[in-house]
Amino acid sequence: MSSTPATTVPNSATTGRPALREGLLFGLALGVLSLIVHLIAAFAHTSLLESIYGFIEFVLMLVVAIIAGIRASAKTGKVSSGLLAGFLAALISTLLSSIGTLIFDLENLSSLVQAADQQAKALGSPVTYTNNLIISGAIASVVIYTLLFAAIGLGMGAIGGAIGRGRAPKPQTPYQESMYPGGGYPGAYPPPMPPGAGYPPQQPPAYPGSYPQQPPSYPQG
Repeated sequence: MSSTPATTVPNSATTGRPALREGLLFGLALGVLSLIVHLIAAFAHTSLLESIYGFIEFVLMLVVAIIAGIRASAKTGKVSSGLLAGFLAALISTLLSSIGTLIFDLENLSSLVQAADQQAKALGSPVTYTNNLIISGAIASVVIYTLLFAAIGLGMGAIGGAIGRGRAPKPQTPYQESMYPGGGYPGAYPPPMPPGAGYPPQQPPAYPGSYPQQPPSYPQG
């Protein structure tokens, strides 16, 4: 009696680290878009576009983190995959957007310093803004917003993961060959016997208390 071990077929939907792949895909897509918009605003010296897109970018980041979480968890069936995908999508997109924001600040540094000085004088503040102070404030803001948006993306990814977990494919049952020859199973009934192959004939049992028959005897005269 021989047996063949079960062969597990890998599921292609769960291979390749879906959380990393989805997080990079959506994070880079939104990050590149944000970087382009910030560069346009920087070289066009348009602070209005920079302000308007800042709000739009935040909404897009929330949507992207949720979608990345749904797609990742739908492939693994784990909420943790969606959580990680949302975190990576928010982190990468915010980092690329922060680079564009820094470029905008550097390209429009003189006007930013002048606007900050005017606002300080209007409020009666004795602070005098310089280029270094504006650059230091911009870097600090980038770090704070990156950490904050990454944390928000973590929460959005968890929401997406909870949604996508229900869409995950069911695990496939590995095929296993029969361990019994002929495809039988333990306790199976034996095959029917062919005609004429019955049991050997048996003598009918004697009745209890019966005696062997004797020929009748007659009295002798």
